[in-house]
Amino acid sequence: MSEHRSNLDEDSLSVALEILSRLVSFPTVSSSGNLALIEWIGSYLSRYSVPYRIQAAADQEDKENPKANLIASIGPQTAGGVILSAHTDVVPVSSQDWDSDPFTMVEREGRLYGRGTCDMKGFIASVLSQVPRMVEASEAGRLRYPLYLVFTYDEEVGCLGAPHAIRLLRSDFAPARCVIVGEPSSMRPISGHKSIDIYETKVTGFSGHSSDPRLGVSAVLAASRLVSHLGDMQDELRTTEKDERFSPPWASVHVGVIEGGTAVNIIAPSCHFVWDVRALPEGDTQELPRSFKIWHDKVILPPMRALHDGCSIETKSRASVIYLRPEIDSAAERLVRKITGDNQHRYVAYVTEAGQFQQAGIASIVCGPGSIEQAHKANEFLEKEQLSLSCAFIEKIITECC
Repeated sequence: MSEHRSNLDEDSLSVALEILSRLVSFPTVSSSGNLALIEWIGSYLSRYSVPYRIQAAADQEDKENPKANLIASIGPQTAGGVILSAHTDVVPVSSQDWDSDPFTMVEREGRLYGRGTCDMKGFIASVLSQVPRMVEASEAGRLRYPLYLVFTYDEEVGCLGAPHAIRLLRSDFAPARCVIVGEPSSMRPISGHKSIDIYETKVTGFSGHSSDPRLGVSAVLAASRLVSHLGDMQDELRTTEKDERFSPPWASVHVGVIEGGTAVNIIAPSCHFVWDVRALPEGDTQELPRSFKIWHDKVILPPMRALHDGCSIETKSRASVIYLRPEIDSAAERLVRKITGDNQHRYVAYVTEAGQFQQAGIASIVCGPGSIEQAHKANEFLEKEQLSLSCAFIEKIITECC
């Protein structure tokens, strides 16, 4: 990482630490909304007279926990700018055993602990810490291309906010040459990632007293067979198409949530589970869901309906996020590799908003502070050195736009 170290002054890092601590204090899990954090960022930008737009989430049903994107622009409105993008939401902390308050940043032995320090408020803090430099360069006339700051909502539940932000960027701002999505990558460029499709399957059975299973149809038992079959399908994927650039090198299936039943002595009338498929770039994302439906309609559903014709199995899509296709000679790749000096091509299984920007015609790459291995866990942390590297990285992007 020495190739892109900077003589970053201690004051800049101190500012980044202060900002990160404030960002962590906002519990921006999806159920709580993110508007308070977005408005705080807007207030921070106003100190430097940076124009910004707050874009309310489209069709949001929870009025008590509002969500929004923020888009800011610094510099001349000319084509060729650079987008610095990050999501503001974090995953829940429930059922996790933390050693400290997850929404109070704590520094211990060079590590910054707190929900979102790694994924991905650390990148936001490093970007915001460099806003004074961006404004100074713009006011001095040195900034030849604009820098766009794009902070989104609901990435963790299906990258729901980015498409709205992208539409606003394309309609109201000069075209950008590339976007850098600051997901945790240990400040190493990421060229490609898989897609994800998230589904919810609802099983409707028929209730009765559990002393005689013949009186009803257990939705929980039916769901357990469905989940088991998804596990079998996962095993089959390991032996089919592979792409050794990724780890794991095959498409994957995962069931993350299952809920059903009301009491131990009642035949469960309903059960639902949430699952996802992570497909390789260019893979058929619909093949597995189609095969799954054909199988359960043929094997599981008929005996259920033989006992009660009101039984059903229904699967609905909850979210679909496109892969990031490797574009080795794109403007994003050239810019980030010039700054980092890192010419290795890396591919990851986790999903980001980069593929959505790419789909909109904007060259995209992933590069941000922290390790994905620390994300979504209790005691999530960001190495302080990673925050420093990210600040230096942003400083060099400013130079490249001058």
